[in-house]
Amino acid sequence: MESAAPESAFGLIIETLLRAVARRAGEGIFLWICRGYPGTGPFTIRLCNRLTPVLAKELGPKGITVNAVAPGPVPTDLFLNGKSDDLVARIKAMNPFGRFGTPKDIARVVTFLASDQAAWISGQVIRANGGVI
Repeated sequence: MESAAPESAFGLIIETLLRAVARRAGEGIFLWICRGYPGTGPFTIRLCNRLTPVLAKELGPKGITVNAVAPGPVPTDLFLNGKSDDLVARIKAMNPFGRFGTPKDIARVVTFLASDQAAWISGQVIRANGGVI
């Protein structure tokens, strides 16, 4: 299996998902990452919240689980671009843990959803955001 760039959040998530899917041969998993980008955030999250259970209902009879991960802030270049140090500090302070998420935090959720332990979970959007409401 070709390895994605594990140093990036996306690469780590994809690599983790590919490993997990390889272990569950013969079963189906549809997992997507719901992440808003400047100007699209609310629309993207609403679409994710509505589409995930619909896809789960449609694909469930085929033995395919459908889930989504909605990650909280991870200090990537995309996230930090254009934000002042003060704004970044205020966003970080909103988290009950007082920190940003890491690629590993998000990858752990993806790993769980792609594992046998999550075989009965479908149609869910998991907010991996450290408790930010």
